[in-house]
Amino acid sequence: MFLGVQAVALKEFKEGQCGDMLKELLYAILASQASKHVFPPVRYGIRYSSGHVYPFLVFPYGGRTLWEFADADTLDVPLKRNMCIQLTEAVKEMHSDDLVHGDLKGNNVLVMDRPLGLEGVALSLIDFSLTATSDKTTSVYSRLTEEEKLARLKRAYWIAPETAQGFRKSKSSDVYSLGFLLLDILIPKGEDKRNVYAGKKEIATYTPYMDSSLAILIMNCFGVRSGRPTAQELYAAFSDSDIINGIMNLQR
Repeated sequence: MFLGVQAVALKEFKEGQCGDMLKELLYAILASQASKHVFPPVRYGIRYSSGHVYPFLVFPYGGRTLWEFADADTLDVPLKRNMCIQLTEAVKEMHSDDLVHGDLKGNNVLVMDRPLGLEGVALSLIDFSLTATSDKTTSVYSRLTEEEKLARLKRAYWIAPETAQGFRKSKSSDVYSLGFLLLDILIPKGEDKRNVYAGKKEIATYTPYMDSSLAILIMNCFGVRSGRPTAQELYAAFSDSDIINGIMNLQR
């Protein structure tokens, strides 16, 4: 459907889809109101149909997910830095409002061209189905067997290990996932990212792509919970104009 001249996707919440689905609607509204990063903003409202009133969300349509975008395009250093700034700012703003996204991965970051001839791209977080305030987060994997937990970690590498082990999602587990999103942006197209993911706690893994100070910052995202940087600290690091000097060999 279209809203004005903009193509959009409509997500309706009908009878029998209350509970978790309605919670997603609520947190999507809260996140969009709290976060300046949402571009364009998520719209919401109600629709009357066949004697019933349904709430709905309207999302931008036609963008690409971060995974699709990073794999398809060769990104120059300024664009990589700008994308990292937008991404860390988005998570920082959610955390400052005590919201935990809960499912940060490449398919839940939308990359769109800026309108009206503006250069660059705009990033927006989507899918707030697991979002909650930090005191209301849940343990998604607590009922799995140890074998199932290990299998889930191997398949969904972006999930923080403590979350896969049954601990509640947290801002810290968001940061763990955010580290992988930053690598998705920073590691050049065509590289075997699986090798980087496998060696995520070894600084030698990163040095072909960035200097040691930036490597340590991102590597710390994958450490123990108490040692991970905050989204605010990551945002401040990428906002520093000297950060470009720390990104090497990215324009292959």
